[in-house]
Amino acid sequence: MRPDKLSTMNVQVIQIPYDSGNCLRMGKGPEHFLDNGLTRVLQADGHQVSVESIEPQTKFRAEIQTQFELYRLLAERVSAARQENKFPLILSGNCSATLGAIAGTNKKRLGLIWLDAHGDFNTPETTTSGFLDGMGLAIAAGLCWKPLALSIPNFSPIAGENILHVGGRDFDSQEQMLFKQVGVKVVDETAVRQTNIRDALDQAIQQLSLKTKEAHLHID
Repeated sequence: MRPDKLSTMNVQVIQIPYDSGNCLRMGKGPEHFLDNGLTRVLQADGHQVSVESIEPQTKFRAEIQTQFELYRLLAERVSAARQENKFPLILSGNCSATLGAIAGTNKKRLGLIWLDAHGDFNTPETTTSGFLDGMGLAIAAGLCWKPLALSIPNFSPIAGENILHVGGRDFDSQEQMLFKQVGVKVVDETAVRQTNIRDALDQAIQQLSLKTKEAHLHID
């Protein structure tokens, strides 16, 4: 066994091939991973793997309505996987699927590690693009779209001090202000390049572990 090999797990791969009202662009990402051997790689490391896909149930699709429908469905599937002692690995065409993932854990002292070049910390009042996916982390922190977020089963906002943003290089000025206001810890691209990813994150991870019991890892 390799020294860095993880304990074997029962992995539930949940794919959401959806992006901004369609299953194109980034929505093709989940299928790409599966078509190029993700299941085979996991099984080669000794993990049991099962795969399922979540699709919108409503006939009329609209960006905001449909995405929150998917987050609700995802929360139910993540919760079911955990109850079956499976590790939920989510492949999504949009970053805000994290909302369903964290809700599905149903944990009150949950940390959130957001590895992303962009802040995703805009709100409807600060965005200049109107892109819902650019608000995903802000929604997770309880800053916007509150009624829709609370429609996700077991969703509760994550305190800013329990959020760690890693690797960012393209922040709006308003996002930077909001990060400071709510206490999000930011380890940006410059900090990582000055040392290395392990050294740059060591202290931040230690601090996060003191305040949380588990952490959800988002990777864009």
